[in-house]
Amino acid sequence: MSNSLLRPILLWLTPMFAFALTGGYFFADQTIFPRTVAYALILSLSFGLAYLTLHRLVKAPIDAFRKAVKTLRAERGTLPPELPLKRTDEIGHLAREVALLAGDRNASDMRREDGESKISALISAIADNVFRLDQDGLILAHHSSERARPFTDAESVLGRKIADILPNNVTDTCVKALASVFVNGEAESVEFSIDRGGANRSYQARFAPSGDGEALLTVCDMTEQKESDSSKARLDTILDATLDPVITVTKEGEIRYLNPVGFQLLGLEAPLQAGLKLADFLPEWARDQVQNTAIPTAIEEGQWQGESALLTPGDTEVPVSMTAVSHPTDSGEVEIVSLIARDQSERKRFDDHLLFLADHDPLTSLYTRRRFVEELGREIARAQRSGSCGTVLVMDLDDLKYVNDSVGYGTGDKLLAELAVLIKKHMRATDILARLDGDEFALLITETRPSRVEFVVERLLKAVRNHSIDTGSQLVGVTASAGVAFFPEHGATADELLSCADQALARAKQQGRDQFVLFTPDEKWQAQVHSRLTGDKLIREALAHGRFVLYAQPILDLKTDTICQYEILLRMLGENDELMPPSSFLDTAERFGLIRSIDRWVVRQAIQLMGRQRKTGNDLRLSVNLSGKSLGDFDLTTLIEQELEENNVDPSLLTFEITETTAISDTDRAKIFANALRHIGCHLALDDFGVGFSSFHKLKHLPVDYLKIDGSFIRDLPKNKVDQHLVRAMVEVARALHKRTVAEWVGSAETLELVKKAGVDYGQGFHIGKPEAVEKFLTPEAFAKSTE
Repeated sequence: MSNSLLRPILLWLTPMFAFALTGGYFFADQTIFPRTVAYALILSLSFGLAYLTLHRLVKAPIDAFRKAVKTLRAERGTLPPELPLKRTDEIGHLAREVALLAGDRNASDMRREDGESKISALISAIADNVFRLDQDGLILAHHSSERARPFTDAESVLGRKIADILPNNVTDTCVKALASVFVNGEAESVEFSIDRGGANRSYQARFAPSGDGEALLTVCDMTEQKESDSSKARLDTILDATLDPVITVTKEGEIRYLNPVGFQLLGLEAPLQAGLKLADFLPEWARDQVQNTAIPTAIEEGQWQGESALLTPGDTEVPVSMTAVSHPTDSGEVEIVSLIARDQSERKRFDDHLLFLADHDPLTSLYTRRRFVEELGREIARAQRSGSCGTVLVMDLDDLKYVNDSVGYGTGDKLLAELAVLIKKHMRATDILARLDGDEFALLITETRPSRVEFVVERLLKAVRNHSIDTGSQLVGVTASAGVAFFPEHGATADELLSCADQALARAKQQGRDQFVLFTPDEKWQAQVHSRLTGDKLIREALAHGRFVLYAQPILDLKTDTICQYEILLRMLGENDELMPPSSFLDTAERFGLIRSIDRWVVRQAIQLMGRQRKTGNDLRLSVNLSGKSLGDFDLTTLIEQELEENNVDPSLLTFEITETTAISDTDRAKIFANALRHIGCHLALDDFGVGFSSFHKLKHLPVDYLKIDGSFIRDLPKNKVDQHLVRAMVEVARALHKRTVAEWVGSAETLELVKKAGVDYGQGFHIGKPEAVEKFLTPEAFAKSTE
């Protein structure tokens, strides 16, 4: 028996044992009544003690247990202090178990309340509409944060079914989704859109089981996300389509994104591998630039631009124009930078080519005159310091013009290019060769004594003499003439030496060509050279300061006897403002490479003149002469087009003239040029027609509009029956090719009548009108006469 039960029994038996001893005593020596009273008192005291003992040991703990149970039913409270937690018997043990149970219940309640508080806070933080639903779709609870966009106008949704507040077109779908949640226990989503205030907004409804026969419905406004996704898709499309590599890196230089062009350029394959460093795809010099300048500048200032480079898989350096752009977060921190790299390889090649062309002749790849003068100046300075000497040789190809005129410029250019290679083979590595202009070369022979030069020059002339090219029908070759000057004997500057060598070249030409002459001072020759140099200077000044003068000669329509257009002619003002005819300066302009600049000047002035007249209501028709050099100058057609547009001039009012000899010498180039003019809308005329009549078959496919019959056939027309037949023949052929004819050098009324009878369309000459300053033909009276 346990001590917890033995104690109350002993407490109850002790008084009973005392009562028995006392009764025996009294029954032995006293009367019965007094003994009975004594027994009663003893029993009363014993029962009282027993009751008190039972109350303390049994009833009080039971009351405490009852209060503890009530406390537990109330879910939370303080246990009664009477609970016998300190007793060591079974009741005390039971009391302590109750206390532990109450503690666990309180802790559980606290955790539950904390969880509910957190869930409530979480739901409040969600920018969505949240509904608690039963299995029938009845709304038991609803939460909508301040940031949530309402998708229904219902003020109160509690107690209503969710189907009543959803759009009609998705009601059935949502009901099925809710039913599926309760059946399968898995979440279901439905997307729909609502027109709110004229704007279409997109939503997503997500049903999810929550237990206890209920479900949670969250309705999220997806409009911004869809727009963001759409924008990202458009951006991805643009990045995929762009021809420029786009690289996104962290500020530490780790690659996070590459567009397809970037993958291709860097030799990588998608998907992008983690941990790739941009520095691994940069040449050494660019690593410091990008890591220490481009990225930090973009982070600090938002953007950086500069020239850089990337490395291809073969370690080829690709020049790029790079732009770095930072992407700050809402807090302003920058972790990501995008690099847009535009491949500049083609531009660099173009720039290098332009730099090359600035110093090199495009046909032969030799130095130009400007670069040769620079190199010669440096060599003269070096020779002066070292006390050495040198030679300057200027060589001109004899009769190259005949080659161009007879077999075409293409053959002439090929011959020039081959001769340039040939001459270089006979040079030392220290010598310098240049193409000064056209058919003229210059050679700088360093540290060579005059006694050695004659052998070198003779060997060069012999090599040129023995070289020829096969055109298919004949072998074509040329000879060369050369002039030689020495330094320091003949000059201390490049210009002086070239002038002396040029004088010697002129002597070699005069003495029969295919030879060379060493320079010797001569006043007469120096005067001639000075005259040529003066002409060059005058042309340059005329171009720079507008000292050219436009003249015009009228052209008569022989069917209407009216002036229909004017041919623009050029004059130049001399040193004393005297008028110089074109024959006095055009050859010099061609020799010094200025003829194209003159052509451009005339074209600009003529079109601007037409533009000014158009503003006054006069549609002036002009015809402008172009040199043979401009035939292959396709930049000129661009200039013509720009000037016509800027001055609002009708292209059909403008005609350009090139000589027949120029056209037939290179028919292919002439055809391309003519088609370019026709594309613009201008007309083309062949000047001096008939001189190359033997090559007339080449012209039948040339898209020209006018044939200007050379004056040599017109000048003596009244006296020369042969010329009359030739003119009629030319007119007939022109008509067969649908081309109109112009007779030049019409000097008399009789000549005018003959060209009319021959069927010529237009006439030009002193009898019709002499060339005069263009302003004279622009008076209202003259214009009215020209168009009546």
